Formats: sequence, structure tokens, C-alpha cells
Amino acid sequence: MNTNALKTFTHSKFAHSLIECITSFQHLSIVKGDQKAGFAVLILPFARDVLYLMKKLKKIHSGHLLLAQPFMLDPYFRRSVVLLCEHDKEEGTIGFILNKSVRMQVSELVNDFPDFEAEVYYGGPVRTDTLHYMHTLGEQLEGAAHVVDNIYWGGHFDQLKMMIENGRVHEDDIRFFVGYSGWDPTQLEQEIRSGSWIPQKGQFDYIFKENYDNLWREVLNDKGNVYSVIGQVPDFVALN
Repeated sequence: MNTNALKTFTHSKFAHSLIECITSFQHLSIVKGDQKAGFAVLILPFARDVLYLMKKLKKIHSGHLLLAQPFMLDPYFRRSVVLLCEHDKEEGTIGFILNKSVRMQVSELVNDFPDFEAEVYYGGPVRTDTLHYMHTLGEQLEGAAHVVDNIYWGGHFDQLKMMIENGRVHEDDIRFFVGYSGWDPTQLEQEIRSGSWIPQKGQFDYIFKENYDNLWREVLNDKGNVYSVIGQVPDFVALN
């Protein structure tokens, strides 16, 4: 790894997070200033992962997951896992937080909705007066857009209600969200480069499951290496 690459990694938020993680677990004194460059040598294998992701940012697209870095303090996104459903260089990016429930059923939240026991999740801070859904109905639901694997986003709302009333949709087939997460063009790339997000390819088993409480930790553990260490950092740990 050349000097410029190491410097880029050393001064990223992600590198600072790694240092905090490792010093927390190994009871090392926290290094400061230029000493971070020396400490970063210990985690060069993981630096290469980060720099590789930076170079591949142009390939970020719908179906990718974004994992909040462990010391993100934003209450909307803390320990969040976001599924990107639309990513366009000119129009921007839309995604939904997968692991923050609002503890309500969709029939409780939406007037004139069929009796349907499907939990609603908080998709993000944008337009929280809107309802969104991702599902496995495919082209059965007009207007649905493919995201990843057998997962689709959106579609004709009235048709969806009719399908539910006719018993053609089950609770395991669909997920509902209030609001969404949005980024202006180039904004997401800048946030990833600064280390705010850890990208990961999405897959069905992360998006449709019985329990999402440990999803953030689960995805990091599956990535292995230092990500597994990051996934074990207690939620109350914060940067000084």
C-alpha cells in the first residue's frame, strides 16, 4: 500500500472507528495525531478492504446494503442497516432502514386498509407521512420495481389492498415502511468516502427474516475480519 493510500485510510472516520474498537477490546492506550499512522499499519489488511470499497463506489446500486459505522451518533441512523432501492447519479438515492420497527401494524397505521398483521418499520426521516413497501410478489403487482434477488419495491397500492383482501398476499410476502432515507446526487458517495457507511451486497436472508434486532451485528459478523470485531462493540461506546 502506498503512502497516499495509507494517509487516506488513516484520516478516515472508519480508521478512527477501527482504532477505537481495537483499543477498547485490547485495553490499549488510544493513539492520537500522527501516531494513528503507525497504529494503522497493524490493520493494513482491513485498510485495503476500505480502499477497495472507495474505488468501487461507482458500482454502488440498488440492492446494496449500507451499514452505519459503529460510532454514528445520528439518532435516525444509529446502528442502522439501509437497503438501497434506487441509486441514480442525477436523481439521487432512495433507501429504507430495515431494522427499526415503529411497533405498529399496517392496519393500525393506515385508514381503510384490510385487516393485515404486518409490522411497520421506520424507513427514514424523509416524508414520514408516506407509506412504502417491499415484497416478493414480483410482476403480480403492477408498477413494482426489482431491487435484488426476489425482492421488489412499490407497486399499485389499490391493487395491493385488493390482493390482500383476496388472500393472495401473506404477512411473510411484504414489508411496510413509513418514510424513507434519501440522498442528493453525489451525497452518498461523499458519506461513504468519509467512512459513515460500510457498503455490503444485499441478499434475501437479510431483508426478509423473522427478527431484525441484531441485523446490524449479523451482517458485520458475516463480513468477517475486523468487521466482526466492530460488530461486537457495545452500543453505549462513543468517541471522545
